[in-house]
Amino acid sequence: MKIIYSILTTLGAAIMFVSCGSPVEKAVGETEGTASGTNQLSLADVNTRTRSMDPIVTTATLLPTTNPQPTATVEPIVTPIPTASPKPTQTLVLIPTPTATPENYHTFINRNNGLIFVLPQTWEQKIESGGLQIFWSNADLMVLTAASSNQDLGYFVKNWFSNKPLFVETKRSEQRHMQIITGSLGMAYRQFVFIENAANDVSIFAFNANPDYLETYVPIFKGILDSIEIDASLIARTPTPSPTLTPPSIYTHVNGNQIPAKTVAGTNSCDQRFSDTAFCIELLIYEGVTEVHVQKAIDALKAIVGRYPVSESELKVTWPHFGPNGGIQNYLGYVIWNPETSSKTDIYDDLCMFRSISDSLHIKLEKDVCLSRVSGSLENTANGGANQGGAQLGHNGYVIHSATGLYETPLLSPAAPAKLLFKDPRKVAAHEYFHSYQDSHAIRIPGPAPASNQVPKTGPVWLMEGSAEYAAVRVSSLEGWMNWETQMKERMNVGENALAPYPNKFIAQHTTPEEKQTNDQKDPNMGHALSYELAIWAVAYAISISSQDAIMVNYWDDLEDYGYQESFRRNIGMSLKDFYISFREFRKQSLDQQYSSISSQIIE
Repeated sequence: MKIIYSILTTLGAAIMFVSCGSPVEKAVGETEGTASGTNQLSLADVNTRTRSMDPIVTTATLLPTTNPQPTATVEPIVTPIPTASPKPTQTLVLIPTPTATPENYHTFINRNNGLIFVLPQTWEQKIESGGLQIFWSNADLMVLTAASSNQDLGYFVKNWFSNKPLFVETKRSEQRHMQIITGSLGMAYRQFVFIENAANDVSIFAFNANPDYLETYVPIFKGILDSIEIDASLIARTPTPSPTLTPPSIYTHVNGNQIPAKTVAGTNSCDQRFSDTAFCIELLIYEGVTEVHVQKAIDALKAIVGRYPVSESELKVTWPHFGPNGGIQNYLGYVIWNPETSSKTDIYDDLCMFRSISDSLHIKLEKDVCLSRVSGSLENTANGGANQGGAQLGHNGYVIHSATGLYETPLLSPAAPAKLLFKDPRKVAAHEYFHSYQDSHAIRIPGPAPASNQVPKTGPVWLMEGSAEYAAVRVSSLEGWMNWETQMKERMNVGENALAPYPNKFIAQHTTPEEKQTNDQKDPNMGHALSYELAIWAVAYAISISSQDAIMVNYWDDLEDYGYQESFRRNIGMSLKDFYISFREFRKQSLDQQYSSISSQIIE
């Protein structure tokens, strides 16, 4: 077997980086599926040192030199490789120093195509069911094999990316007969390595990493890349016609109305109580949740879906994840669980039917990966909160997570002190639904998700949270659960008090996720006011100078065609910059004057 000594030299640097660097911070995320298909390495194709195979690295001993030197050296011993017979050949044996730790890395060999590569044994999970996937805390590696039809490698690479329109390429290079393409898919860092193997097919390495951890993982990726070799002597060369390259036929997404039948909780069809919207809503109720809890969620959804519906045409996408004709991205799973008695296994099983089900086109993620990504969002609601997840690309539906603690909040009279009603569970549920309404208008906007220091595709953070809170408070007031006037006035008072120590803080400094995080960390009350109390008033003021539909309907409808800045200008009548100036002037008025501008907004 031909083994290149430089592989191990390069790998040593990567190993040293991993073993000596700072620990990798754990991250909570989401994912799912089963990797399979014609472009995957089968289990039989993948061998490691821990499996039955010819060893690449054996135990270590020191070789003394004839003339002693100041330090001992590592010398490779190469056993001649027989060429007359296709029988297994003798392998290279590395003799490192006694301090070397060969168990810290694995060598992978594919005897069907001669592919060899080495990587540090620092992964947290390795999946070989239907293919090879390696997972670290904030990165993963997938190894694929695709037939090439004797195409030129460059032509193959061009075809490969032709059905990946959302991948944004930033760099392309060649190294030792490999083509290396670097870029992003959404916010994720991606690097693809293509090399023709000894079976005249193409081996593909797909690296994926959280961009916040590139300093940790790029050196590991480089070490793996530098170790890639093709050893033709591993396989018996019998010329056979190569199959024609055809696109994989694994489609990871289905129309939303097919998902309820897959989940254990809920029903087998979309809940017709919420048919005023094109979302296929399914209540996913688990052990320990009472009818009283569920009824509060039902009341909230029935109150808001008809007032802020989405249409099927708005949810139609042309994503190849659904197949050649696209599909309808309309499933909305509404989870209510009891942290003390509900089976998390059941919940995760259901969530992984539609959350984080694909990593990229035609690649279905393993369920274990999904579990690691969905658990955090669910756990964050354990103390009585709720949150929402959008339905971009890797997901096959929207989700609202909520726990019983939220619904145990007592329902009070509209005449009760206004601040006590801020956490009315029906208001909270309506707020989370509106986030799905917002997200549904951005799923067809092309390009990756903006970085955390940029404004999201749907618009400034204050507008996202402020309009969701506005919709929820308005619906609650129309239903008689709250009093519009006392709610809005109390929210202005709370907001002004929270911002009093920060006279220069304003919604214009609360537009990106990074700005929100900074404000929340500096003072949670100040950050909350910019997201909710002051933001809801900014939305109400924008409506007062335009119309209810302008900002709550038309702005979202125009996002796909115009982007958030132009959509705001077209519908509100001024740019965001001018709006900030105008809203500052509005805040100088008395509270009664301010309220008089928005008092009529409760009328339907």
